[in-house]
Formats: sequence, C-alpha cells, structure tokens
Amino acid sequence: MYDMKEVKIFNLNVALLIELLKLKNQKLVYFYENNLHSVMGYDYTGDVFVTALFMLSETNSDILIWILKKLENFKSYQSIIKILNYYATHKLVEQGFTPGKDFSANSQGQILIKQKVKNAFLENAYDPEDRTLLQQILLVS
Repeated sequence: MYDMKEVKIFNLNVALLIELLKLKNQKLVYFYENNLHSVMGYDYTGDVFVTALFMLSETNSDILIWILKKLENFKSYQSIIKILNYYATHKLVEQGFTPGKDFSANSQGQILIKQKVKNAFLENAYDPEDRTLLQQILLVS
C-alpha cells in the first residue's frame, strides 16, 4: 500500500515526464528516464512512463505517436508496449473478437491481427483518442 507522500511523488514524476514529452526532446527524456531508473528502479520508471502515455493519449495523440516512434531504444519502451498490448487485447475482447481466432500474439509480444478484424476493430473504437491509441499500438506491436 502506498502512502500519500509516495502517491504525490509518483504524480509529480508523471507530470514532469508529460512536460518533457511535450518538448519532444529525446535527450531530455532519455536523461530523465536514466535518472528515474537509477533512483526508483525499472518497474517504477515503467509505471511512470505508462501512466504518462495513457494521460497523453486522452489529450495529445501527436505526442503519443512521437513517443511510440522515437523512444523505442529507451529502457521503458518494452514495458510500455507490453501494457499497451494488454490494453489493445482487452479492447479486442471487449468488442467480441476471439483470441486465437481473430487475433493472436507472437513470441515477441506483438499482436497479430487479421486486416478485416483490424478494420472492424478500429471502426468500432468509441472515441477518437482511443482510436488513435489503438492504431498506434497495432502499428508498433
């Protein structure tokens, strides 16, 4: 269980990362990730990145696209992709698609999806930000 101080520190780290990502400066984001990783650890850093990514996906899809395209060499990238793939899988199942029949995953964790299913899936995404996020997940996964 986290205490309020830990929650405030986490929220502060997420807010700082969001501001750094808005600058679209890979070197700054890399420097921040390395420092956060050395102080707080790999899992914590991944959680901060995933939280920031989901927050940005609601308001700023162009930054989300930049993140997925430009930060693939970062330590937290695989954690981000793993969580995003879980999210996309959940959304696929939520829309009635069947794992193993309509989509699957390979040993690298990439989502393999039939084009017909992908088109129907994206057409039925409820809001534009969700659609953008799902499109980008399916491109990089």
